[in-house]
Amino acid sequence: MALTQQTLFGPTVSFTKISILLFYRRIFPETYMVILIWVGVVVQGLFAVTNAFGALFQCIPIASFWDPTIPGYKCIKQYEFLAAMAVINTLSDLYVFVLPMFSFSKLQMPRKQRLGLMFVFGLGLVVCVAGIVRIWYITVYFKSYDVSCMS
Repeated sequence: MALTQQTLFGPTVSFTKISILLFYRRIFPETYMVILIWVGVVVQGLFAVTNAFGALFQCIPIASFWDPTIPGYKCIKQYEFLAAMAVINTLSDLYVFVLPMFSFSKLQMPRKQRLGLMFVFGLGLVVCVAGIVRIWYITVYFKSYDVSCMS
């Protein structure tokens, strides 16, 4: 179950962000925004593939992930992999959060409506904070001597 969760987490999160970026593409037709959006889509696609393959093949043979008695198995260091993926994920959260804010300042609508729109889109900051907490939790979990107390 853990291997499945680790393998599917990256692509699931990436496809959600790609969906949001493609939504931005419909809202913001400016050339510079279109370029930034497609850069984000490509980066998220690469992250999805990298994360899925990295999680799936973190142990060779794959069965040694749940059965360490298999002779001659090799596994990557899980802490480094999960921490790196969490940092990249949080940075991409910040990218998706900040991207539309520049265009909102140029909208020709009353200031109150513009600020309200920025507030609604700004709720994405909650996701960024959750990513930062996740990085902290991964660090605490792997640095603890008693990992059973944290699970």
